[in-house]
Amino acid sequence: MAALYGKLSKIGLKKNYVRKNGLPSWWDDELNDKPVAVLEGAGYIAKNLNLDLSSLLTPQEKVKFNRPPHTKFKQHNSQNNQHPHLAQALASRFAELISLGVEVNYTPLSKDAKTGASQFCNE
Repeated sequence: MAALYGKLSKIGLKKNYVRKNGLPSWWDDELNDKPVAVLEGAGYIAKNLNLDLSSLLTPQEKVKFNRPPHTKFKQHNSQNNQHPHLAQALASRFAELISLGVEVNYTPLSKDAKTGASQFCNE
């Protein structure tokens, strides 16, 4: 885990910040010396801080942030043809946060084909 903290500090993410925002609240320092736990911790850090997991785990590679999804924007004038990176990043993160707050009710499928078919036809 010390190697991960070292790599992250090179891009400006201090250990306290990573502990507070990258790792789950139940994370304990005893897990820092267990290889499997370090892999799990790296997964949490990558997901929560939007980092590329492969670059985080590869020792000789520099840590990279995940790229935003490819989007197309209509532009009204050709003078401003710069890609609106900030707007794209904010909109993508906003959509992700909203999706985390939306509750999706799960209805399991019926094991009986006739009941399942009638269930979908009635909706």
